[in-house]
Amino acid sequence: MPVRYLLLFFIILKLFHMSDSTGKEQTYCNRNEVSLVDLWLILCRRKAVFFIVVGVFLFLGITVSLITPTKYNYTTSIEIGSTVDQERELIDSPGELLAKTRESYIPLVLHEHAKSEPDDIVYQINARVPAGSNIIVLESQAPESLANTYLKLQAEIVDKIVTDHRGIVEVARLGLNIDRKAIQLKLSELQDRAKLFVKKSVRLDESAALLVKQIQEVNQLIEMAEKNREKAVSEVDGTLGAMALMVLDNETQKNRVRLAAFEERLYITLPNQRDDLKAQLADNKRAQARQGQLIEEIDVRLSNARETKAIVPPMQSLKPVGTGKKLIIILSIVLGVLVGLFLAFFIEFIANVRSQINNNGGGTVPSSINNQG
Repeated sequence: MPVRYLLLFFIILKLFHMSDSTGKEQTYCNRNEVSLVDLWLILCRRKAVFFIVVGVFLFLGITVSLITPTKYNYTTSIEIGSTVDQERELIDSPGELLAKTRESYIPLVLHEHAKSEPDDIVYQINARVPAGSNIIVLESQAPESLANTYLKLQAEIVDKIVTDHRGIVEVARLGLNIDRKAIQLKLSELQDRAKLFVKKSVRLDESAALLVKQIQEVNQLIEMAEKNREKAVSEVDGTLGAMALMVLDNETQKNRVRLAAFEERLYITLPNQRDDLKAQLADNKRAQARQGQLIEEIDVRLSNARETKAIVPPMQSLKPVGTGKKLIIILSIVLGVLVGLFLAFFIEFIANVRSQINNNGGGTVPSSINNQG
């Protein structure tokens, strides 16, 4: 960049020298040709002006570099937390959180600091989102004397963001925990009902065993009644024998009815009840599995919730940032050289103009202009 400026000044000076020539058109054209030797001779004649300007700019550069404090970069990165949704959505999008940080959190923290610790310092804290990321970066540039203040301010901004986001996550967690307790209670009820079904199944087995025993006893009674009837038929005659046979037949009939009832319960009623119990128990297990799945989904959503936090605490950069002292001095020297060259050539131009005016008799118009007229 300084080389370009130097070339520009050379072109301007050349134009100045071209406008200073008089006389005939041939002489005018010849004197328009400015060589580097001419420029060097001009610079030698005006070297005092050149070195004074360079010295002044060098002095200013050294002064500015001495009074300008060394600045450091203070940064912290905030990772945006995620909600309790199954697909782990961010609590706030990076753009939304960036707007909140710039428009709310940073002004609020600076206002609170100004009220608690009033001073004349204007604190600057910037926030940005790195391209393609889900983090917010807080950054400031300040002298090392303000390091503790800036680190404290950035930590307070992080705390406010984390606190606000934690409230959002806690409300969602509370709702999910309530749902989880309700589902767990229903699951416990289903498990208790399943235990009851198992007990009923055991009782059905006991009922079946009892029915088998009763059927055996009734069969024995029927066999005994039939033997007694045969005996009564062979031994008893007359009316008394007929009555005895009627009694035996009546008893046998009752036993057969009881036997049929027992067998119906054993082979029909109990199997139907057992099938109903199996179906209810299967439905109960499916309902338990469903409730267990709902609990797992809630647990996954709870595990997906991640709180907003600072990836690293606010920290100071190891090396200074901004324009360094050496660079300030170098720029002042370059600028002094440019201004010195311009001023030296400009003074030479003014001197040539005055000399030309004096040679032409004070205010007399140059002959070249009259000839052109």
